[in-house]
Amino acid sequence: MFHNPLSQMKRVYLVGSITAGAVVLYVLYRLLFAPPAVQTGIVTRGNLVTLVYATARVSADSLATLRSKPGGVVAEVLCREGVSMKSGALMLRTDPGEQQLQVRSSRSALAGAEVHLADRARDLKRQQALYEARTVTRAAFDDAQREYDLARIAVERERINVGLASQKLRDTEIRAPFNGVVIKSTPHPGDLLSPDAECFQLMAPGSLTIEADVAEQDIARLSPLQKCIVAFDAYPQLRFTGRLVRLIPFTDEATKTSRAILRLDRPPESLTVGMTVTVNIITEELHDVLLVPQAAIQETAGGKRVFTVVGGRLKITPVETGTSDGIVTHLAGQSALRESTVVVLRPEPALTDGMRVRAE
Repeated sequence: MFHNPLSQMKRVYLVGSITAGAVVLYVLYRLLFAPPAVQTGIVTRGNLVTLVYATARVSADSLATLRSKPGGVVAEVLCREGVSMKSGALMLRTDPGEQQLQVRSSRSALAGAEVHLADRARDLKRQQALYEARTVTRAAFDDAQREYDLARIAVERERINVGLASQKLRDTEIRAPFNGVVIKSTPHPGDLLSPDAECFQLMAPGSLTIEADVAEQDIARLSPLQKCIVAFDAYPQLRFTGRLVRLIPFTDEATKTSRAILRLDRPPESLTVGMTVTVNIITEELHDVLLVPQAAIQETAGGKRVFTVVGGRLKITPVETGTSDGIVTHLAGQSALRESTVVVLRPEPALTDGMRVRAE
């Protein structure tokens, strides 16, 4: 049988044209008559926790930097880093020779002044008796009184000098101001220290805290005793709990942050000052509440609202909102929304009440 190639090509072209036309008609129908598609979410019931995130470091409330006030040559160092010290324990002594000489000189001067005062006291008593017997003039009695007063002042001055010299002698020693652990020690025997040179850092282990840098816009959300969740770079798999104990009323102008001090409920045993920390401070906890996707809420002049989808049509529903974590928002007050209600996400301005839509 003879087949006409031209006739076959016409049939193929006709079928292709019909298919293309159907596609065009379908697209036109979708554009002109089919309801617009909207992305949707649902209202859920659950718990909502809002957090303030901050970077932090380990610090201590009882952390003392100990210095050598007079300086001088180090004679003894009686502690090292990592050693526990009792309050009052001797940690360092510089050569006390010069200070001991000053103490002896001051005490000798005080003794001489006290002897002179005793002589002036006896003379004043004698002059007073003679004046009362009218055997010396008032001028002689006044001179004796003046000499006694000058001698008494001299004694007081020398006592002050003895006290100052004794204090300088005590300053040649550094003693622990409280029970603690030495976390830094720099001097060695024979070193020549300049006046007020830093020698040790002493920390009370029970005073460890977390010092967090909080962004200034979050400060108003914080208050003492709020719970926190703490993570250490040194323990990446572990999480610790604690409490916010106080806020420092100062904002750094460069970083725009304020400090918050936290204390752990059970700190790890190997915690050390300076460790890097991240913290999440729990500012609010809500349980068993209605939650709507944040993306569904519209801000209008008349208040907040959402578009719900009921039977394929839109319905405007006013809402009152409470706490939000940026993803979902708590529905506060009386609401027409219920659990599993379908709401439109990121509604377009062209959407209107009663419009037919297709949920995607």
